[in-house]
Amino acid sequence: MLYIKQINNIKEIFYDKYPKWLNYIFYVAKCIFCILTIKKANHCYIPYKKLNNILIIKLIVIMLKRQNKTIIFSNKLLENKKFMEEVTHYNIRVVNRRNLFDYNIIKILEYISNIKGKTLKELEITILINNISNKNIEMIEYLANNVKRLKVVTTQFNKLAKTEEYLQKELGIAILISNNKRKSLLNSEIIINIDFSENQLDTYQINRNAIIIQKEKIQILKKSFEGINVIDYNIEYEKEEFFMSFNSKDILASFININKSYFEVVNEIKLYNIRIVELIGNKDTINIHEFI
Repeated sequence: MLYIKQINNIKEIFYDKYPKWLNYIFYVAKCIFCILTIKKANHCYIPYKKLNNILIIKLIVIMLKRQNKTIIFSNKLLENKKFMEEVTHYNIRVVNRRNLFDYNIIKILEYISNIKGKTLKELEITILINNISNKNIEMIEYLANNVKRLKVVTTQFNKLAKTEEYLQKELGIAILISNNKRKSLLNSEIIINIDFSENQLDTYQINRNAIIIQKEKIQILKKSFEGINVIDYNIEYEKEEFFMSFNSKDILASFININKSYFEVVNEIKLYNIRIVELIGNKDTINIHEFI
């Protein structure tokens, strides 16, 4: 992992062991020759407060490509259109914050239930899922164990037979597995869409007032839909000063090893005491009064 940010103050790339005048000389040289400053092994500073020159941008991106590491960019760099176009062009490997969604579902549901004045155990949830992987099965088991009732809508319902039996016999939890396009979502108040496409979702009759929580940025095509479409969320947790200018989910995604069981990853994330601060809709932050 390599964390990249632009400087806000040139003293950020000064070294304590050198006198100030020498640090200034180094700074000028870094600007002239486009030299990045790396501290703490993976904290990297770009020596420009403004980054508009396309040649300099290309040089920086090429240097990052040669690092052959997963890159985490600061918010300022993510908002730099020219810079990110070059990052895409050179196929730089960047951290995928969307990987966190599956493990933060319960946190998102807690945020909604608190607004509604309910507990998780009072929520009835519907989850839409095509890929019945081992990790997704663990996610279904985790959700079923934390909410009042779970309905799974899938085209692969035969693959969930053992999970359904395990939950019923071992934990006394009944889940409903369905793929009725006319009825499955008609009365669902909270829907979690893991991997249904826009077109696939459009083939189902949906409760017009539902809250739909999307893993990807999926739009609801039905004109009759008047509910809430959640396409993103923001989190907060305690971070060191260097990371304050980065997206919190990007930093967390870089810390978490998702190559573990679902339950292990959830428990690892719990150590950071994250909290959901807002949910994002199609255009902007969703006002909490919309959930009431």
